[in-house]
Amino acid sequence: QGRRREMEDGCAIATGLPSGVSLVGVFDGHGGDDAARYCSSNLFKLLVRDERFEKGEFRESLHSVFLSTDEGFAGHGSTSSGTTAVVALVKEGRFFVAHAGDSYCSLVKNKQMIHLTKDHVPSNLDEADRARKSKCVVHDGVVSKDGSLSTLAVTRAIGDFEFKDNPKKSREEQAVVADPEILEQEICDGCEFLILASDGLERKYVESCREEISKALKEKNFEALKEIVARAQSNDNKTMVIVEFLK
Repeated sequence: QGRRREMEDGCAIATGLPSGVSLVGVFDGHGGDDAARYCSSNLFKLLVRDERFEKGEFRESLHSVFLSTDEGFAGHGSTSSGTTAVVALVKEGRFFVAHAGDSYCSLVKNKQMIHLTKDHVPSNLDEADRARKSKCVVHDGVVSKDGSLSTLAVTRAIGDFEFKDNPKKSREEQAVVADPEILEQEICDGCEFLILASDGLERKYVESCREEISKALKEKNFEALKEIVARAQSNDNKTMVIVEFLK
């Protein structure tokens, strides 16, 4: 939880599914924990029921379900709550990662950490351009709206509907969108594990702890993993989920 008054992060894990798929997700909420809790409880349920998921069309299914989760949360009654989302889907020698916002996924391969995702934030020129075209203001690393005190430090999220209400723009042209970026990769011999984390755990810090994390995994020392998260110098909520590729 860090020094925050409330814990707004959420996570979800689903293993042993009939399809042979394993799912993990991290959700970094803001404006309250409503959106993160909704995603933690509902995104995977929607995914496994999706027709494309059953057909093994995982890329298409992930994209569709991020959007349907956003639509479902719209009927939940909260307009100011939102959450980032990063989800990993693992099956039979390959994995997919879908993400929206600044929660991230990194791969440890051959004792090196590879950052697989890029943040959807206003400093990204393409993201900022879309926000400006939707009549929002981008300044000092945040998106804001004229006449509103609300600001947002990400440009893709589930929820945050006050930044998705320009009647002259389509869903994918709004200042903030729920569309995820999705990657697919084979699990090769050198692949050790994935790390999914909220931005309360900075990438540089996690990378500096790579050897400690590897050692703790080998020893199944889960208290050591919790200690790594706890000692991170951050006032923000902190969540980390690790997916180990067993040989």
